[in-house]
Amino acid sequence: MPKAKHKAKTKSLKPAAPASASIITIDPPRIIRPPSKFIVDTIFPAHELHIIGGPAHGGKTTLLYQMADDLHAGRNIFGYVSHYEPFCFISCMHSGSACRNSIAKLDAPFPWYSFVDNAFTGEEVDKKIDKIKQVCDVAMRLVPDVRIIFLDGLMRLFDGSITDNSSVGKFLSFLIRTLQERDLSMIATGRAAKPKEASNGFRSIDRFLGCTAWTELSSTFMAIEPVRNASPLDPRRTVTLMPKYAAASFHHFKFSGDGRLIEAITGDDGTTPERIDVFANVISVHEGGERISTSTLLEIGKELDIPKSTIKRYLGVMLKQGRLKDAGHGWYRIPNSPSTIQ
Repeated sequence: MPKAKHKAKTKSLKPAAPASASIITIDPPRIIRPPSKFIVDTIFPAHELHIIGGPAHGGKTTLLYQMADDLHAGRNIFGYVSHYEPFCFISCMHSGSACRNSIAKLDAPFPWYSFVDNAFTGEEVDKKIDKIKQVCDVAMRLVPDVRIIFLDGLMRLFDGSITDNSSVGKFLSFLIRTLQERDLSMIATGRAAKPKEASNGFRSIDRFLGCTAWTELSSTFMAIEPVRNASPLDPRRTVTLMPKYAAASFHHFKFSGDGRLIEAITGDDGTTPERIDVFANVISVHEGGERISTSTLLEIGKELDIPKSTIKRYLGVMLKQGRLKDAGHGWYRIPNSPSTIQ
């Protein structure tokens, strides 16, 4: 009897329908960073770029020197607590002799370097040299454990068109990445158009020379300007502080006879900004931690022939500077003197 033929069984090539539709995603590798740090609480986060802008001869360099001096001495900056870390001052705008003269006016010297006296390596033959790297390398040679660079003349590091947002954006992005990779922070000066060079109604931040990328990529922008642009002899200056993550504020200064910026007291009583130092020196005879009443402070002002209204403004400035502490209604406390870091 012939065997029955069996058909060969073949597997179906039709794919089985999935039980349920789903989307599979792969998370990018997580970068673990240390908690955010600040050079100055609230306004100057670490590992970022902070810019001082203003017209020529407006006080940018002086402000930068004095901020370095305040950090060095452990003083408040714009009323906020500063946190000392090793730093150096690098100038791309002034000679070594000018740097020495400026530092001589401060409380204590600190490491500095001038790229005016010492040109960038290769600058004469190649405009595309890495000036950012050279600045960081010089800073690390000056201070091996450097964490903050005070740079006078940010635009000297950029050889492209300062009006090209794309080029400036790439340059600043690379600069900020370099700061983060090297655990550095930078406070730098840059040029801004004079008020008469800008359209009426423009804010200081909009007048920064070139394009918006300079200010958009900086973490905090500070604009220092004369109070009266038509009067070059007027020593008064206004600093507009514009942090990205805090409220903006105005701060008033005056140039003293020796070229320092002194916190000015707004008002029309004719008192000079130097008087606040006289008042502060009298109070400094009290020991750190001691409480002192408002009435006592007003009496001290009376003996110095300083109006009561001015003394009240002095107290507000001294609170902001950290030279006094609020100890409750009607009382202040003398702070313990911060030790100057040598």
